[in-house]
Amino acid sequence: MRKTTLASTTLFAAALVPFLYATPAGAQNLHSWVATRGSGDVCIFVQPCADFNTAISKTVPGGEIRCIDAGLYPSFTIDKAISIVCDDYQAEVTSGGGVPIAINIKAGPNDIVSLNGFDIDEGGLGATAAGGIVFQSGAALHLNKIKVRNTRH
Repeated sequence: MRKTTLASTTLFAAALVPFLYATPAGAQNLHSWVATRGSGDVCIFVQPCADFNTAISKTVPGGEIRCIDAGLYPSFTIDKAISIVCDDYQAEVTSGGGVPIAINIKAGPNDIVSLNGFDIDEGGLGATAAGGIVFQSGAALHLNKIKVRNTRH
Protein backbone atom coordinates (compact mmCIF):
# COMPACT_ATOMS: atom_id res chain seq x y z
CA MET A 1 0.00 0.00 0.00
CA ARG A 2 1.29 3.40 -0.99
CA LYS A 3 1.30 6.12 1.62
CA THR A 4 0.71 9.74 0.49
CA THR A 5 1.90 12.53 2.69
CA LEU A 6 0.13 15.83 3.18
CA ALA A 7 3.21 17.71 1.92
CA SER A 8 3.27 15.91 -1.44
CA THR A 9 -0.49 16.36 -1.92
CA THR A 10 -0.22 20.08 -1.15
CA LEU A 11 2.72 20.49 -3.53
CA PHE A 12 0.79 18.74 -6.33
CA ALA A 13 -2.29 20.93 -5.74
CA ALA A 14 -0.18 24.10 -5.71
CA ALA A 15 1.37 23.11 -9.04
CA LEU A 16 -2.10 22.87 -10.62
CA VAL A 17 -3.35 26.30 -9.48
CA PRO A 18 -1.93 28.28 -12.46
CA PHE A 19 -3.76 26.00 -14.89
CA LEU A 20 -7.13 26.51 -13.19
CA TYR A 21 -7.20 30.15 -14.34
CA ALA A 22 -5.83 29.62 -17.84
CA THR A 23 -8.21 30.15 -20.72
CA PRO A 24 -7.86 28.37 -24.02
CA ALA A 25 -6.61 30.29 -27.03
CA GLY A 26 -9.47 32.08 -28.75
CA ALA A 27 -11.63 32.11 -25.59
CA GLN A 28 -13.91 35.09 -25.11
CA ASN A 29 -14.18 37.39 -22.10
CA LEU A 30 -17.23 38.00 -19.95
CA HIS A 31 -15.78 41.46 -19.25
CA SER A 32 -13.57 43.24 -21.80
CA TRP A 33 -11.82 46.61 -21.66
CA VAL A 34 -10.98 49.32 -24.21
CA ALA A 35 -8.62 52.29 -23.94
CA THR A 36 -7.52 54.97 -26.39
CA ARG A 37 -3.94 53.78 -25.91
CA GLY A 38 -4.86 50.11 -25.84
CA SER A 39 -3.10 47.58 -28.00
CA GLY A 40 -3.44 43.97 -28.93
CA ASP A 41 -6.50 41.81 -28.81
CA VAL A 42 -6.58 40.40 -25.28
CA CYS A 43 -9.00 43.10 -24.07
CA ILE A 44 -8.40 42.57 -20.35
CA PHE A 45 -7.88 45.44 -17.91
CA VAL A 46 -4.07 45.26 -17.98
CA GLN A 47 -4.04 44.80 -21.79
CA PRO A 48 -7.07 46.69 -23.13
CA CYS A 49 -8.09 46.80 -26.79
CA ALA A 50 -7.82 50.06 -28.72
CA ASP A 51 -11.19 49.77 -30.44
CA PHE A 52 -14.71 48.49 -29.85
CA ASN A 53 -14.82 46.13 -32.84
CA THR A 54 -11.97 44.08 -31.36
CA ALA A 55 -13.50 44.18 -27.88
CA ILE A 56 -16.87 43.02 -29.22
CA SER A 57 -15.23 40.08 -31.00
CA LYS A 58 -13.48 39.10 -27.74
CA THR A 59 -16.60 39.34 -25.54
CA VAL A 60 -19.22 36.61 -25.06
CA PRO A 61 -22.83 37.37 -26.00
CA GLY A 62 -24.45 39.03 -22.98
CA GLY A 63 -21.04 40.23 -21.75
CA GLU A 64 -19.86 43.72 -20.91
CA ILE A 65 -17.24 46.08 -22.32
CA ARG A 66 -15.92 48.95 -20.19
CA CYS A 67 -13.89 52.02 -21.12
CA ILE A 68 -10.74 52.74 -19.18
CA ASP A 69 -10.37 56.33 -20.38
CA ALA A 70 -12.12 59.11 -22.25
CA GLY A 71 -11.11 59.70 -25.82
CA LEU A 72 -11.90 59.39 -29.49
CA TYR A 73 -12.78 55.90 -30.74
CA PRO A 74 -13.48 54.78 -34.31
CA SER A 75 -16.97 53.72 -35.43
CA PHE A 76 -18.06 50.15 -34.72
CA THR A 77 -20.73 47.51 -35.33
CA ILE A 78 -22.51 45.47 -32.65
CA ASP A 79 -23.68 42.02 -33.79
CA LYS A 80 -24.80 40.40 -30.51
CA ALA A 81 -26.32 41.05 -27.08
CA ILE A 82 -23.81 43.18 -25.20
CA SER A 83 -23.48 46.10 -22.76
CA ILE A 84 -20.91 48.83 -23.36
CA VAL A 85 -20.35 51.04 -20.33
CA CYS A 86 -18.34 54.24 -20.71
CA ASP A 87 -20.33 56.52 -18.42
CA ASP A 88 -17.36 57.17 -16.12
CA TYR A 89 -15.27 58.47 -19.04
CA GLN A 90 -17.69 59.53 -21.84
CA ALA A 91 -16.24 57.88 -24.94
CA GLU A 92 -16.43 59.90 -28.14
CA VAL A 93 -17.24 58.00 -31.33
CA THR A 94 -17.10 59.75 -34.67
CA SER A 95 -18.86 58.84 -37.88
CA GLY A 96 -16.41 60.78 -40.05
CA GLY A 97 -13.66 59.48 -42.30
CA GLY A 98 -15.99 57.98 -44.90
CA VAL A 99 -17.94 55.91 -42.32
CA PRO A 100 -21.52 57.23 -42.24
CA ILE A 101 -22.57 55.51 -39.01
CA ALA A 102 -20.81 55.89 -35.65
CA ILE A 103 -22.49 52.90 -33.94
CA ASN A 104 -24.25 50.34 -36.13
CA ILE A 105 -26.36 47.69 -34.38
CA LYS A 106 -27.13 44.47 -36.29
CA ALA A 107 -27.91 42.12 -33.40
CA GLY A 108 -29.96 38.93 -33.39
CA PRO A 109 -33.74 38.95 -32.91
CA ASN A 110 -33.48 38.12 -29.17
CA ASP A 111 -30.42 40.29 -28.43
CA ILE A 112 -30.57 43.26 -26.06
CA VAL A 113 -27.91 45.94 -26.54
CA SER A 114 -27.11 48.54 -23.88
CA LEU A 115 -24.98 51.65 -24.47
CA ASN A 116 -23.93 53.94 -21.62
CA GLY A 117 -21.86 57.13 -21.75
CA PHE A 118 -21.22 57.95 -25.40
CA ASP A 119 -20.64 61.27 -27.13
CA ILE A 120 -21.52 60.75 -30.81
CA ASP A 121 -20.03 63.24 -33.26
CA GLU A 122 -21.77 63.01 -36.63
CA GLY A 123 -19.35 65.51 -38.12
CA GLY A 124 -22.10 67.38 -39.95
CA LEU A 125 -22.58 64.58 -42.48
CA GLY A 126 -25.78 66.03 -43.88
CA ALA A 127 -29.29 64.75 -44.47
CA THR A 128 -28.23 61.78 -46.63
CA ALA A 129 -26.01 60.23 -43.95
CA ALA A 130 -27.37 57.54 -41.64
CA GLY A 131 -26.02 59.33 -38.58
CA GLY A 132 -24.88 58.48 -35.07
CA ILE A 133 -26.58 55.30 -33.85
CA VAL A 134 -28.44 53.05 -36.27
CA PHE A 135 -30.50 50.21 -34.79
CA GLN A 136 -31.01 47.79 -37.69
CA SER A 137 -31.95 44.69 -35.71
CA GLY A 138 -32.20 43.28 -32.20
CA ALA A 139 -34.81 42.82 -29.48
CA ALA A 140 -34.11 46.11 -27.68
CA LEU A 141 -31.66 48.98 -27.43
CA HIS A 142 -31.12 50.70 -24.07
CA LEU A 143 -29.43 54.12 -24.15
CA ASN A 144 -28.13 56.02 -21.12
CA LYS A 145 -26.04 59.20 -21.02
CA ILE A 146 -25.82 59.51 -24.82
CA LYS A 147 -25.00 62.85 -26.47
CA VAL A 148 -25.28 63.37 -30.26
CA ARG A 149 -23.79 66.52 -31.79
CA ASN A 150 -22.84 68.10 -35.13
CA THR A 151 -25.91 66.79 -36.86
CA ARG A 152 -27.68 68.45 -39.78
CA HIS A 153 -30.82 66.29 -39.66
